[in-house]
Parts: sequence; structure tokens; C-alpha cells
Amino acid sequence: MAKRIIAIFLTAVLVIGACFVSAFAASPYKYGDVDMNGKINSTDAFKVLQFSTGLTSLDSRRQALADANGNGKVNSSDALEILKAATGLISSVTKTDANTLKTKVVEPVFASEKHTVGVTLTYSGLSFDCSVATDGKAKTTSVYQFAMIDNKLQYVEMRFLEKDGKTYIILPSQKKYCEADVPTEILIFGDMISLVCQSDVVYGATTTERVGLKSYTCETYYDSPESYVKYYFDGNKFAKLKCGDSSETVEFTINEFKATAASTLFTIPSDYTVDETLKDSFK
Repeated sequence: MAKRIIAIFLTAVLVIGACFVSAFAASPYKYGDVDMNGKINSTDAFKVLQFSTGLTSLDSRRQALADANGNGKVNSSDALEILKAATGLISSVTKTDANTLKTKVVEPVFASEKHTVGVTLTYSGLSFDCSVATDGKAKTTSVYQFAMIDNKLQYVEMRFLEKDGKTYIILPSQKKYCEADVPTEILIFGDMISLVCQSDVVYGATTTERVGLKSYTCETYYDSPESYVKYYFDGNKFAKLKCGDSSETVEFTINEFKATAASTLFTIPSDYTVDETLKDSFK
């Protein structure tokens, strides 16, 4: 029974984990690197100056990189900041986006020692619920899915606990657990949410986007020359997230987002029994 429950989760988790690794393998942008060659030099400053005088054009990503002072405009002041970085007068272009909802709503939760994030994740027709929680020392990644058990459709949780340098597989519905080497793709899956919410991304623009029947404030960020991250807010509530590139998109619906974590997530109840066969399901 336990093996069958685990098998229900594996295909979707491994596919989405592999997609995420592929889509976000590139190095992140750096503010001021307008030509995106990995360096900030006088050429970048010159391109910004040309754009500000109408002699050349820049696409939305390059304009985001060129806005060195973060005022939403690209002009000679930005060119000067980039030139300072290129000549060593300043260590780097340290643009901040203090007025964005990502900064005000998302980042404080992840900056806290304890937080819980629950999402419905969708990719290529696959959809399931998952959550990540940490107390500052341990972390749990839980995946939820409907499964037929004893001829009944049940909502089942599979939890991975990372604690004290060890990893445990826990099946609360079976009251079973074991210590195991969990596949890297599954642990990466647990890191996905934290990565896209804390990624070293470049702010692009704030727009209003309609998803279904609802309108959201959408903040677009660029993760690399190939990929993007979009944050959707319903008022001041973090509601959705999309990330990907021109060929693949992973969507998150935010179900739970708070700067607290239940202590029970980081312990194994005393009435749970060890089942070493759980680890065989990952071979």
C-alpha cells in the first residue's frame, strides 16, 4: 500500500523538478549589464546613452537592466551610474526596487526564520498541491494528491523531512516513516518555491493582467536571458506566480503564505513505525 501511494507522486514530481532545473540553469542578470555578456563596462553605458537620445532601441529586458537608479526611466543618469561601476568608482550597480509588492509582501516572509508556503503547482497538464515549511533549522516538503486507497478516494500527504543532516520519508496516512536518500529531483522540487521567491532577479515592470475572471497586479522580473518570473497580487495578497522561458511555464497558485511554521511538521510522532521498504520505492 505504501509503495503504491509513493508511486502516485513520483512521475509528476520528477517531471516538474527536471523542468525547473532546465529552465533556471542560466546565470542571473546583473544590473548595468545591458548587452548581457556577463560584464559591466563602458559599452553598456554607451548603449544606455544612445537609447536615451533615441539613437538605438532596447527591449524590455535590457531597459530593466539599464534603469540603474530604479526610477522607471532610462536616461543619462543611468549611463553615468553604469560608467562608475565600469571604472571602479562604485563596486556595483545596486539598484533596489523598494516600492514593489515583491519587496513589501514576499521578501519579509522569506526573511523570517520561520515560514510556510503552500501552493498548487501546474505544469504541462500535471497539477498537485505542495507546501514547504522551515523553522530555521529543519525543513519539510509535503506533496498532496488524491489517490484511491481501499476503494476510497483520499487526499494523501507524502512528507520529506530534512533535519540534523538526515532526510526522512513520512507517510502520515499510514503512520510510517524511514530514513532514506531521497532523489535529488524531489529535494530540488522542495527548493523551487524558495528559489523563485528569493531569486536574484531584475525588476522589469508592473502591469495589470487578467487571469480568468480576475484582474491582478503583475510584477515581471527577469531571471536570466532565457527565463522570467511573474508575481501576481490581489491587492496586497500574494496570489499567483509564473516562471519559465519561451518554451516552458510552471504556474503556482499560492494557497498559504505566512511567516510561521507548525512545530509538529518537524517531528516524527512516537506512534509512527519504521518501514524500511519505503526507500525501495525510489530505486
